Amino acid sequence: VGKYVNQDVTVRSFVFGVRDMGSFSLVNLGAEYPNQLLTVVLRGDAKALAGGLLGKTITVTGDVEMYRDKPEIVVRDAAKIVVK
Repeated sequence: VGKYVNQDVTVRSFVFGVRDMGSFSLVNLGAEYPNQLLTVVLRGDAKALAGGLLGKTITVTGDVEMYRDKPEIVVRDAAKIVVK
């Protein structure tokens, strides 16, 4: 995913961890923190999904950004995430 910075992508992966940070939640895909391959940051309406994601496979669509040398996708619209 890190090869697609500043591009809109769709990724399907298993959720290894979810952490509530107050105004947003972090979802770790590909491995547990700190070895995750991608972090999905849930903000706004999408944050409400966080409680039901652990241990599920999700498909997420959004722009890839880098944060501390790790790829992440910030999601504000719950429709951008599909839970399998």
